[in-house]
Amino acid sequence: LGTPNLMLLAAAFIVLFAAGLPFIYRDSETVRHEHASRSAPAIETLWKNKHVRLIAVSVLLTIIVKELVDYQFNALSKEVYVTRDAVAAFQGKFNAVTQWLPLVFVLMLSPLLKRFGVGLAILLLPAALLLTSAGLIVWWGLAAASVAKGTETALRYSAERAGREILYLPL
Repeated sequence: LGTPNLMLLAAAFIVLFAAGLPFIYRDSETVRHEHASRSAPAIETLWKNKHVRLIAVSVLLTIIVKELVDYQFNALSKEVYVTRDAVAAFQGKFNAVTQWLPLVFVLMLSPLLKRFGVGLAILLLPAALLLTSAGLIVWWGLAAASVAKGTETALRYSAERAGREILYLPL
């Protein structure tokens, strides 16, 4: 199809999703009234909570690191594969290969998580990204960026996400 046509196809799916939302959320007026009735002091109270700040900082740092890893991966992909179609083909194959990694990591990490708890799950992604980013500094190239991106994909959607959601539980 070519990269530009794939983007149009993706846009069409987004439009279909957006068009279908009103059929899923028919009670949107009730949601609007509930949202409007919340007060600003409730947000201030939440922000004073150390637990909420921990979650907020964790989410913010994860997003920043993910974007940096994505940028490095995309930039190095473009250096190695010159045309848009070649970059799209490489990244499509890379994503097809790495999408199963979160399941593998959950199965491998299950005994460790049972022993060390949610703290390990929260710290695993930052520690792994620190190591892979150091690898990028030493061995700058697409291989190092691919390891960083694969590590981020595997841990972000397995141990880190599950750990962060456990942190949400008391709220």
